[in-house]
Amino acid sequence: MISIIIVTYNNHDFLLPLLRSLKRALFNKYEIVIWDNRSSDGSYELCRLLLKKFDYLNWRVIRSPNNVGFAKGVNNVFKYCSGEDILLLNPDTELLKDSLKSLIKFYNKVKPAIVGGKYIPYDHDISIQRTAVNSLDFLSVIFELTNLKKIVPGQQLVNHFWKDNGTNNSTVCSVSGGFMICSKEIFNNLCGFDESYWLYLEDVDFCIRAKERGYQVFYHPKAKIKHYSGGSQKHLSRRHDENHWLHSRDIFFKRHYNLLFNLIYKSLSLLEYLILRLRVQCKI
Repeated sequence: MISIIIVTYNNHDFLLPLLRSLKRALFNKYEIVIWDNRSSDGSYELCRLLLKKFDYLNWRVIRSPNNVGFAKGVNNVFKYCSGEDILLLNPDTELLKDSLKSLIKFYNKVKPAIVGGKYIPYDHDISIQRTAVNSLDFLSVIFELTNLKKIVPGQQLVNHFWKDNGTNNSTVCSVSGGFMICSKEIFNNLCGFDESYWLYLEDVDFCIRAKERGYQVFYHPKAKIKHYSGGSQKHLSRRHDENHWLHSRDIFFKRHYNLLFNLIYKSLSLLEYLILRLRVQCKI
């Protein structure tokens, strides 16, 4: 059986298309376990209503007493799961025809492993959707995760952070936690997501630790899912969202890069901060 995990926070507008598409995509034994991070927009109530309306057989919705973030939300809801495998789904997504079947079919061929599918934008969303991380060499990471890529010409020659959105299956460094499947055993062996990450980069960290344990991480682009870019963060204030991003970024570099690389990163972070402050002062 597969346990489908969804962590939601004020995602009321996305829940209908997600749960309707999920109902069409299901084809084997499953359970749906939703963790609501104390939404204030009726998401918790709507989840229960839709799961009853679509006549899902096995489901549970747990409401958190407060917003604990994504990583801890996944770990908390995992404790309620009884399936041998777990599938993580972002609430701001919509499954396409046979996308779930394609993902699980490929996963069954390569497990034990972590497998992620491909994001594509909603019809009127013009954002570029990135799903799989191709390279974690320091130059690629420092260009991608800082604003350095915006000011250095020709950086694309050394920045290979993202996997191209092709059609071939491949091993990668990381896949998105918004459409990812792995075994309960792998999740347990890695002690779940690192809860130091409140939001952002926890999935990359998880995949890095999995690869260090000898597990493979696969990108399966034939399994496509619509994703509303930024949908899970749209109810956070810009400052709140930015603080979580910077905090996660600090943790990520500290966990996975040596002292010299961290000194370079810290210097660039300070430069970013000073430029941002200067811009704010100029506007005043």
